[in-house]
Amino acid sequence: MEVVTVPAGVVGGQQLMLQMPSGSTRQVVVPAGLKAGDKFRVAAPGSGPPVPMGKPVPPMGEPMPQPPVVGRPPVDPEVARLQAELELLRERNRHAEEEAARARAADNARIQAMEDQRRREQAEADRRVQAVHDAEAAAAAQRRRTTNRGVGVGATIGFFAMGPLGAAIGGYYGNKWAKERIEEDR
Repeated sequence: MEVVTVPAGVVGGQQLMLQMPSGSTRQVVVPAGLKAGDKFRVAAPGSGPPVPMGKPVPPMGEPMPQPPVVGRPPVDPEVARLQAELELLRERNRHAEEEAARARAADNARIQAMEDQRRREQAEADRRVQAVHDAEAAAAAQRRRTTNRGVGVGATIGFFAMGPLGAAIGGYYGNKWAKERIEEDR
């Protein structure tokens, strides 16, 4: 039998490869309850399990508990079930977040389309209002030209017929005649 020391970071129940004092390499399971710095005995190959110093050897014929995988503590079935359930919930949450993001993107696209439609309709309404204003301005300019023409024609005829007083009377009646024509055109 050879005596070995539990390496740092290793606890009882872990399985590891050890360099034996004799120079050979062996795979051993550190006995339960030991920690780094504790010593235990390792039997020569084929002579039995390792024996901790100062602790009794388990009776022959009793099965040795299986050591956990190196570096991992034993997993409680309830903990494993809860971890699986947590992972499932995380997956569902990730799926729900992706679905919500797709829905938000679709909503944003619909909102953008409605805003674009509203802008087009507003531009069309503005264009129509501007067309009405332009038509009204053109009509007003035409009325001014007609009124001025009526005044000028009446004043000229009145001046030649009766002189300066005739020009004043002709301008008045020419203006009145032009306004009546404008009213008839409406």
